[in-house]
Amino acid sequence: GKLIPSELKQFLGLKDISRAEGSVDLDLMMEGIIPKKEKYTIADFFTFNTVADLNLNSFGIGLKNDSIVLNNITGNLSVSETVTAKDLHLTYKDQHIILNGTFVNLPDWLSGAHVTMTASASIKCDKVIVESFLPDTSETDTTSSGKRAWTLPADMILDVNFNIGDLIFKTFRAENISGNLSY
Repeated sequence: GKLIPSELKQFLGLKDISRAEGSVDLDLMMEGIIPKKEKYTIADFFTFNTVADLNLNSFGIGLKNDSIVLNNITGNLSVSETVTAKDLHLTYKDQHIILNGTFVNLPDWLSGAHVTMTASASIKCDKVIVESFLPDTSETDTTSSGKRAWTLPADMILDVNFNIGDLIFKTFRAENISGNLSY
């Protein structure tokens, strides 16, 4: 089928999605038992045995009152026990990103299940503005020294090859960065 995210957002009354655009060509098979409940959540659907192939066509989405906005998403996602991204192009805060990779346990991990997400991927970016990816800690508690504490999740294993045109962090700027990140 063809999904039109803006129509789906309106039909389902999804309040956490502030904007939706483009379309998704979807080939989907879900298998499982739907438990009888008063109210269902997205996490309920991650319990199904799912096989899906998504071709994203200028897809865009805004979350949390547009605090996260992804634009111009094109490419392919294959979803089963493993999520595979093929030539996934997207724009985030004026940064063009290309992603290819395999992600094990990603849907369960995103839904908050106690699993370890494992990823092997390559990322190419025209530029990375580091602050745009860091959480907003302006309203969070600070440590006794007055510095903000922030840690990466412990429940993921990453092997990522990266190629970055420009890396910008506050007043620091570097060009043509490439390497491998193992986490």
